[in-house]
Amino acid sequence: MGGSLVPHGGHNILEPAVYGVPVLFGPHMRNFPEISKIMKARQGGIECNNTAQLRQAIEELLKDRMKREAIGHAGRTIIEENQGALEQTLTLIDRLLSPLPTG
Repeated sequence: MGGSLVPHGGHNILEPAVYGVPVLFGPHMRNFPEISKIMKARQGGIECNNTAQLRQAIEELLKDRMKREAIGHAGRTIIEENQGALEQTLTLIDRLLSPLPTG
């Protein structure tokens, strides 16, 4: 993912993951720290610390269709499991901001 091999902060890795493709990102994901940890831990993405690791990961994925599909599927699953987060958050905020019943 762009902006993550250098101290830029990274880009949203959920955008490519929604298509079920492997996501490769660098160590500089300060803009998306939680999702990058989740994607790495659940094998929905691969963190590459430098260009050599990035090249190696790309070569491996190009050679191994099953690995490509497994990583892509894991990333897509993470997204599906977290769908509706906005609605849940808005419902919680509405509940917290609603006036208490009087009586």
